[in-house]
Amino acid sequence: MNSTKHFNFQLIITVFIYLQYSCDSFSHSNIWPDQKIAPEVAPARIEEVSNYVTQALGDLQTNTKDQRYASARKATSDLQNNDLNSDITSSELVYGELSVPVLARLFNAVGIKQNEKILDVGSGDGGLVFGSSLLLAGLHKDEERNALGKCNYVQKVTGLEIVPGLYERSIQFGKEFRGLISRKKTFWKDESMLDNDSDSIADFEFRLGDIYQTHEDALLQEIIQDTTLVICFATTWSAGNANSNNGSKISLQKRNLPKLSSALSYLPKGARAVIVDGKLDCDKDGFRWGGDLRIECPDTAPYSVASLYEKIS
Repeated sequence: MNSTKHFNFQLIITVFIYLQYSCDSFSHSNIWPDQKIAPEVAPARIEEVSNYVTQALGDLQTNTKDQRYASARKATSDLQNNDLNSDITSSELVYGELSVPVLARLFNAVGIKQNEKILDVGSGDGGLVFGSSLLLAGLHKDEERNALGKCNYVQKVTGLEIVPGLYERSIQFGKEFRGLISRKKTFWKDESMLDNDSDSIADFEFRLGDIYQTHEDALLQEIIQDTTLVICFATTWSAGNANSNNGSKISLQKRNLPKLSSALSYLPKGARAVIVDGKLDCDKDGFRWGGDLRIECPDTAPYSVASLYEKIS
């Protein structure tokens, strides 16, 4: 399989015209000459991981998922401005999630490398963190285990959440997820897997913190400096993002996120960032744009746009 297939992002042109865009500047051989790239996530694997995450979140029935969403949004909306030591106001906090199928599409497009360390900014109930820890588990040969000795291209996943209620929920859902996985004697239905051990799940953790406070928070700086891939579904700013120059509001797909961009400037060279419905400041913060990908998200119907960036300085 041609490795450059991972980097085929759709370049969005005006009036909803979509052309295929190959990110030549994101050639695997240029960025990671000695790194093995994960195979594309197969549909059967996506379905199975979705089932695990659904069970952990208690979403087996439509009504229970709706109830979980409602309570997550209540935890978000109940947070008052005086509870936040942040430039983010409570009116800007909007809850949303990326599904496991969307996450898998992003993985396939970006190309996950060995020992990937993923940061989910705005992790909510933790679904994306759980999915990231599991999608590429069990695909390594013994001699290709990650730095922690696990058969997983992903080494670690960290979820960062500003809302205390959501952070506490993610901790509880994480316990459910770990318990669910540990009870599985045979992890994958596919017996051809190289490693069928539930211990192949990547390490994951959740942190309570504000990405806007990165310049004043040494721990956040350390986390970002140790990250190789950031994913951010920028629903937090969907109530409107002020352009730093004149305070005007700009469109959903072209919302500049200067403070997020500045915080992510701590990423190491070669790290990538996937920002859904937001734009980073490439010139100021040392990023290179690599393309846009249209994705379908119920929270931002009819679609959202994922933008890929590489840290180049």
